[in-house]
Amino acid sequence: MKPRRRSVGLVHPLLAILAALCVPAQAAAQQSATEAVLWHGPWYLGMTSGVADLSITGNVGTLTLTNNENFGAEAVAVSDLERDNAQLRFRALGADGKTLSCQIPVSADGAKARGFCRYAGFNLRFELNRVSSLLDKR
Repeated sequence: MKPRRRSVGLVHPLLAILAALCVPAQAAAQQSATEAVLWHGPWYLGMTSGVADLSITGNVGTLTLTNNENFGAEAVAVSDLERDNAQLRFRALGADGKTLSCQIPVSADGAKARGFCRYAGFNLRFELNRVSSLLDKR
C-alpha cells in the first residue's frame, strides 16, 4: 500500500506544475489575439511614393497612405483582415471608391511585410516594418 501512496503523492505535484505552465500560455494566446500592432513603411507606385501606416487591433484595422490623392489622406477602415505567420491579407476602400486589395508576405520573424497590393488596376509595392506593439507605447 505504501508504494501506491508514493505514486499518488508524486502525481499531484506534477499536475500542479503542468497547470501552472499552461496558464501563462493561455494568457499569452489571448493577449496576441487582441494585441494592437502598427505596421509602418513606404509604398511605391511607379515614380510616386509615400508612407503607409497600418494599425491592427484584433481583427479590426485602419490604413493611412500619404501622398496618394486618389486613395485619400484620411485613415480608412480595413476589411477582410487575416493574419498568419506567412501573410497579411486585407482590403481597404479608397476615397475614390476603388478597392485596395493586399496579400503581402510576412518575413519568418514577423518583423517585415514586403509585397504588392492591387489598387485601381495598378500594383502598389509595400515595404512595411512591424513597429512595437501599440500597447507598449502607453
